Amino acid sequence: MNVPGWVWPVTIAGFALVLAVDFYLVARNPREPSFRECVGRVSLYVTLAGLFGLGPLLVAGPARGGEFFAGWITEYSLGVDDLFVFLLITSRFAVPRQYRQKVLLIGIVLAPGMRGSFIAAGAEAVARFDRLFYVFGAFLVHTAWKLIGHEEEAEFSENLALRTVRRVLPTTETYRGAALTARVGGRLAVTPMLIVMVAIGTTGLLFALDSIPAIFGLSQQGPGGGAGLDRREARAGGDAPRRRPMGAGDPHHGLPGRHRPSSSSSAPGVPGKPPADEAPVNRSPGLLEPPVSPPVRSARAE
Repeated sequence: MNVPGWVWPVTIAGFALVLAVDFYLVARNPREPSFRECVGRVSLYVTLAGLFGLGPLLVAGPARGGEFFAGWITEYSLGVDDLFVFLLITSRFAVPRQYRQKVLLIGIVLAPGMRGSFIAAGAEAVARFDRLFYVFGAFLVHTAWKLIGHEEEAEFSENLALRTVRRVLPTTETYRGAALTARVGGRLAVTPMLIVMVAIGTTGLLFALDSIPAIFGLSQQGPGGGAGLDRREARAGGDAPRRRPMGAGDPHHGLPGRHRPSSSSSAPGVPGKPPADEAPVNRSPGLLEPPVSPPVRSARAE
């Protein structure tokens, strides 16, 4: 799918506008939102995502539209995981209730940014190293095994970055509103609010690792990754790769040379175009070309 250059800045600008409005509403009146208000905002964002998904659906067809909605649903479900962890962190650090909405909003902003960065990096890595599909598959199998085994994890433990911040920077004992820093005895110190931000940011970074196998498990086409796969398939003389879930995909997909044969022979220097003296033959994709028998010479002609 060839995306015009103007689409990306317009999309990013629209996304930034929505976040700016949300930040403004939260910062203007810090309070604990009601259940009705939360449902209204979630419904609004889901509607906006659905309207955005109509773009690839109408412009590029049902296949691309389906890929967008599949990826969006997957990332949305992973975001719910993040949300529960963020709530756990705010409870662990006893964030005042009127500021929890702001903390959660910052965490929600950090999560898609990190996921997008990891997906872009994963797409480029897949384009360069095909066998990373096996790493993604192993990661999904490991995750599935943990879910089947019901392995319990610790509620929340401070990671290295959080412990380093606590050890290096002087910290106030209490919150100072929504401020991240404050002066104590003439010295600049960080407030627990900044510690919470570091905890949410680093935890979101770890959770963002799920995004690469999740998205590429749904579709082996990605932002930049599809181009790399197409180049690999073109070198091997095959057609477009099949899109299957990573856990049950083609076990030979990542191996070089394991490709289906081309559905048509090519003229020298013109990929995909049959020679002029040969009529094109309609064949089902993925089937081997039937052997061509030598012409039978008539005895009368001799």
